[in-house]
Amino acid sequence: MARPLSQRAPVMVLILIVGLTLAAALVVNAFVRDQQRSRFEREAAVYTQALQDRVSVYERLLGTMRAAWVAQGPLQTEASFSRFVDGLDLASRYPGLQAVGYGQSVAASATDRLERELRQTVTPDFRVREAGAPQAERVVISLIAPPNAQNISTLGFDMNSEPLRAQGSVPRGPVTACRRPTCCLSRSGTRPASP
Repeated sequence: MARPLSQRAPVMVLILIVGLTLAAALVVNAFVRDQQRSRFEREAAVYTQALQDRVSVYERLLGTMRAAWVAQGPLQTEASFSRFVDGLDLASRYPGLQAVGYGQSVAASATDRLERELRQTVTPDFRVREAGAPQAERVVISLIAPPNAQNISTLGFDMNSEPLRAQGSVPRGPVTACRRPTCCLSRSGTRPASP
């Protein structure tokens, strides 16, 4: 027997309210998800731009260093190089950058000549050190600033003697950078007797 409309009305209203609630929840969920995605994309774009700007600052530093080498030549004294780097104000302009160095490219057969030249211009005890097997071409850290104990200990290190670093020293564009050579430092940050 069919129920009268007055008895079916509350059930129909309940079903209608549940249906409308589910529809509203789906619409609100989609709206909130779109808002969150849009907010994430905006924040990601801001951080991406900030990171690109920061990397650009470091690229300009490397460009400045390259221009200095072109203008003054690679065989500067350590004192003149230190004055130049002091003028860059690394600590405040380039936070996180420990040192700026120059890796001089030289054929393995010319290593002795380079050591003699750098003993006169850089330090009397300058010598080329390798982390692995010597390569046909060497990239020797010949100047570094600021001249603190930890940075000075990297002088003479052949960056091409490490395979990964040698791959990183191949120019791939207008700027080349590499991580600090840790293999030639002891735990205390001083130069070990033999690298």
